[in-house]
Amino acid sequence: MKRNLKKTCVNCGSEFTCGLYGCWCTDIPISDSQYAVIYEKFHDCLCASCLQQISSGKIELTQPSVD
Repeated sequence: MKRNLKKTCVNCGSEFTCGLYGCWCTDIPISDSQYAVIYEKFHDCLCASCLQQISSGKIELTQPSVD
């Protein structure tokens, strides 16, 4: 059974459909260092466009500041 979940990108606010275990995000190459920052900075999923821009370096990620 295929499940889809409507989500909103926490970076840009666009709506998209998450395929859960068969999600498109597994096809976008993200380095370990990029993934670590994504995990720390965002509380939920990013859309394909934002994730692709991060992968290609068009969106620069910086470590969140520690207070």
